[in-house]
Amino acid sequence: MEGWIKLHRSLLDWEWWDDPPTLKLYLYLLIKANHKEKKWRGQVVKPGQLVTGVHKLSECTKLSVQQVRTALKKLKSTNNLTSKSTNRFSLITISGWEKHQCDHAEATSKSTSQLTNKQQTNNKQITTNKNVKNVKNPFKEKINKKKENKKQYLDGVLMTEEEHQSLVDRFGESSARKMIENLNNYILSTGKKYKSHYHTLLVWASKDNPISGGGATSKSVEEVAKNLYNF
Repeated sequence: MEGWIKLHRSLLDWEWWDDPPTLKLYLYLLIKANHKEKKWRGQVVKPGQLVTGVHKLSECTKLSVQQVRTALKKLKSTNNLTSKSTNRFSLITISGWEKHQCDHAEATSKSTSQLTNKQQTNNKQITTNKNVKNVKNPFKEKINKKKENKKQYLDGVLMTEEEHQSLVDRFGESSARKMIENLNNYILSTGKKYKSHYHTLLVWASKDNPISGGGATSKSVEEVAKNLYNF
């Protein structure tokens, strides 16, 4: 399953937050609820609704049947959801779902309306009965873009041009070159990996010993860097 939903921070103050079975079931229902209207065996299932059953919920959440029944009863008592049962299934409706999630559904609908008739036909064949929101993750795109902009310095150090210029502005060109050289040698000799080589250099420069991670001194970053890298 792909895609994502929104969760408001107020969930931390929710009355069922410290009730693990109820919280788990509620989050599962939020994730599984339809994000657009469709039909299931003649039943119209709207956004924020899902067709399920107690035993199915128990199987998917790893909660016991009794835990599921109790959690559903609690969620109904606080108007977090409503359910309509038949002899075949239960139609669960999450209260206020549109308020928190509808903007994603609208974005998806707007994007779909811009497709050509041929693209719409192909897309319908591919996405039939898939409960996935085709919404781009802006955070992932930003991270990927930053990775693509990084340049290689020596054999093992990666930084953006802005990060490299920041080092030069802060420590001077000669000092920055020596810092990069020492980090490069350390990475190649130990095989260690760092999420950000730029921030690793800044941390190293603010500590007495970059390898052991010794405590920070009261000296300025520039003074420590000069002593550390023999500038």
